[in-house]
Amino acid sequence: MGKLNKKNKTRLSSDTTVISEAAVLDGDISIEGNINIYGNVTGNLSSNGTIIIGECANVVGNVKAEKLYISGRLKGDIDAHSVEILQGGVFIGNIKSDNLSIETGAVFEGASLGSASTDS
Repeated sequence: MGKLNKKNKTRLSSDTTVISEAAVLDGDISIEGNINIYGNVTGNLSSNGTIIIGECANVVGNVKAEKLYISGRLKGDIDAHSVEILQGGVFIGNIKSDNLSIETGAVFEGASLGSASTDS
């Protein structure tokens, strides 16, 4: 698996699906592997791997993943083992997570509800 670089917010490996900055998607996405989102998505996201919401991304929907990194905007609920809201990231909603990190300069408006579901 690729390594997350917090400076450019990228993680690529052979099992990574990339949604480009110009993309506009309306519908649910369920993937075995990683998802890097740089465009606009309206719908629920589910992955057994890592989801990255890049700086230019805007996502409206619930997210379920092993790991989630937010550099862009997300409005919805999160159920993930590990969540990082990075500097400049904006999250509005509720979080269920075992590990939550919020960097200086990030925005979190909602509630942290404790541990993630065990069926990720």
